[in-house]
Amino acid sequence: MVWVRGSNREKHGKIYFIMAKHTILMKLEKILGERISNEYQAVYILSRIRKYLEIQDREGDAHEYKYLKFYCNWALHTQIDHAKSIAEFLRHAARIGPDCDKRFINFIPLKEDLLRFLKDNDLPHKFIENEDEWKTFVRLLQDIYAETPLYVCIDGECIEVVLQSIHENPKTGGRMCGWSMCPTRIGRWIKSE
Repeated sequence: MVWVRGSNREKHGKIYFIMAKHTILMKLEKILGERISNEYQAVYILSRIRKYLEIQDREGDAHEYKYLKFYCNWALHTQIDHAKSIAEFLRHAARIGPDCDKRFINFIPLKEDLLRFLKDNDLPHKFIENEDEWKTFVRLLQDIYAETPLYVCIDGECIEVVLQSIHENPKTGGRMCGWSMCPTRIGRWIKSE
């Protein structure tokens, strides 16, 4: 749909947003019904969710999925300028150093917000509740985020978040990830594994 200057955008916009949200949910339902096994699927899921949440924000009907928004944005951008909703969390993690909240590193806030979003929209969520499928999804995210150092700027303070390395453990089949956060004002590196 193309908007013409001077058209009744508000009236048509509401109809467009309703149709867009419905279409996004249909696409999500289809892909979430499949086994998620590659980065393309993971990025697609996060991009559709981000688009849906953006429409909700425009409609003034935003639900609070602050971590979900953050992780979706990270998959699609190298810099996030609007992260006030998780600013305190990032500042706290940067200040306490190696003992920072492992929940962030292990994608627990994402898992909680994503599960709530999918349930709120009656979408399939089996891959979150199935431990093996969730681990696969997390591995895909680790690979995606490892390629993208992220700069989060909040009120003039920037924090660099980097997934530094991924080490496979052949004996257990598990992974170890090295993370770092470098707050420009605090001036020290934080490493967690």
